Amino acid sequence: MANAINEETARRRAEYQKYQRECGGLQGRAGERLQAGDAAGAYPLFREARRMQDEYYAEAEPGLLRDSITTQGRIVEDKIFLLHGLAQAAVQSGHLDEGREALDRALGLLEIEPTDLRSAILHSLAAIYQQQGDWDKAEANYQRAADDFAAFGAWERSALALAGMADCAYSRGDPAGFLRLLNLAIAFAEMHGADRVLPQLLLKKFRFRLDADPEGGKSLREMKEELARYPDAENNPDFQADLDLLASEYEEKRGEFQSAEEYLESALEKAQANPAKKWSVLQAYVRFLQSRERTADALPRAEEALAISRALQIDPAIVQDLKLLIPLRLRTGDRAQIERAAGEIEEIRRRKNPEALAEILLVRALARFEGGECAPALADAEEAERAAPTLQWRHKALGAQLAILKRMDRLEESWAVNLKAVETLARRRPRQPAEDSHAPLFRPPPSSPLL
Repeated sequence: MANAINEETARRRAEYQKYQRECGGLQGRAGERLQAGDAAGAYPLFREARRMQDEYYAEAEPGLLRDSITTQGRIVEDKIFLLHGLAQAAVQSGHLDEGREALDRALGLLEIEPTDLRSAILHSLAAIYQQQGDWDKAEANYQRAADDFAAFGAWERSALALAGMADCAYSRGDPAGFLRLLNLAIAFAEMHGADRVLPQLLLKKFRFRLDADPEGGKSLREMKEELARYPDAENNPDFQADLDLLASEYEEKRGEFQSAEEYLESALEKAQANPAKKWSVLQAYVRFLQSRERTADALPRAEEALAISRALQIDPAIVQDLKLLIPLRLRTGDRAQIERAAGEIEEIRRRKNPEALAEILLVRALARFEGGECAPALADAEEAERAAPTLQWRHKALGAQLAILKRMDRLEESWAVNLKAVETLARRRPRQPAEDSHAPLFRPPPSSPLL
């Protein structure tokens, strides 16, 4: 009898180890894709891992606990870890409802006492409700997250949760409420010495003021006066670089392009000591030069940004730089630059980022189409359709194919593509939030560009 029990325990332990290898391997691959910016590729892997986990524990959990192979706490931790990863991938690939459901389930597994993980899940839930336009639930979860973070002294994260409440007020169309809550977050950050997030909160406030003052001059003066109250922020070169970026943006909106570029140069000078900040300034500079159609000036700045992201070895930043650089190379019309662009497109293909690949193939398809190279343009558009991770990108690729086929007088094929485009459009899910009574009157001010 004892031998039979020992054999059963050994079998159960072996199955548990097999489950850990297989499910852990799936989660590992999913996590790598998510970290590389490929949420669409990570999402199905996390879903498969969750299916495997649910099926395994539904049958094996009682025996695992009975034989002391593992503990209830470790099983709960295993489930929460997977649900949190699934939620991130789901949200980043547009599956907000599933992301919310995963976080709700994870929250239900946690104790009611504040913990770092519980607070992080509450904050993530709030962000999903905010994206879906459910301001009441978003604010409630931000408040719970802020309280939880404060309970164990995570002052910076608590201040950011309070700022999330402010963003909800702004999105509701309540700018006075936004400013009140944001001032509360700033005061909270000051009180508890949350120096790392204080500049971020101040930038949000200054952006709001510049939005409210189209001329910009009065708000810029007020901004400088208020900075006198925050000597640490005033002496922070990264923060000063972000202020210059903000001022540049509003000078550009006013049509003061020379002044806008001077602010960009000033920001670049202040960011020299911090490669990550320098990268974000270069990104802004390249976009400014692109908007002015100064390709020759933008190209070396884009190459410099790419060199930084390669040195930092941050895959999403590298892909972002390639997406900026490739169109610039194509626009030059120079054969050597076009060949370099082709090599960089191959790099995006190797990085297995389907959205970036679809986007950049359509950029090259357009360049080839405008240059009269219809056959290569069509090949790019067809590959973009195959790579497209979402119906939205597939629809764009089909639209490109339709235009190219019409130019080539291949009308019968263009009719077939048009039918596919219509079917794709019909299948596309409505964007969140839906256009109903919950749709925002205002959008939250975007955060300053950070790597």
